Amino acid sequence: MRVKRQGGLTLIELMVALAIGLVLLLAATELLVQLTGQQGRDRRAAALRAMGDAAMSTMAMDLRRAGYAGGGNAADFGQIRIGDDGHCVLFAYAAPPGEADDGRLWRGFRLKTENGTGRVQSLAVPRDSWRCDAPAADWQDLTLPSAGSVDALTFHRVGERGVDIRLLIRADGLPAAQFEATVSPRNRPAITEESR
Repeated sequence: MRVKRQGGLTLIELMVALAIGLVLLLAATELLVQLTGQQGRDRRAAALRAMGDAAMSTMAMDLRRAGYAGGGNAADFGQIRIGDDGHCVLFAYAAPPGEADDGRLWRGFRLKTENGTGRVQSLAVPRDSWRCDAPAADWQDLTLPSAGSVDALTFHRVGERGVDIRLLIRADGLPAAQFEATVSPRNRPAITEESR
């Protein structure tokens, strides 16, 4: 009698195929995890840069308007004061024609650091509250500490009529984002730098 041989895979061949399949599955999973992690870092870095761009844009646009007097007294609006060793800038401008005057014509920006986390703050108040050490309730956050910490914000006079703004923002696990702009106010206010 002849013994008929069975066709198919042996147990060893099945185990080798299963091991190869598991290694390929593990490699694909690892690649997916790395791509997902990189996308998360890329999104956080983009959000950090967007926050810095928005803060710089707001500060530059507001400073360009400094000194505009409209129908008011030019002496009231004709100055930019850089104080707090370059970490605060104060300026003023009148409401443009056709826009209601809410009395908050005196403005400013500063670096505020608490518990090792810095943020850019903006000020829009009546003249009697117009100073770098204005009450905390008068200052509004321009950057979000949850998105990143502002490590540096400085204002310096450039020549007779320009202001240099430098901003450095960082977030955990990301490279720092640095921004710089030089603003020349259209209305040519006098610029003074004061130390503390």
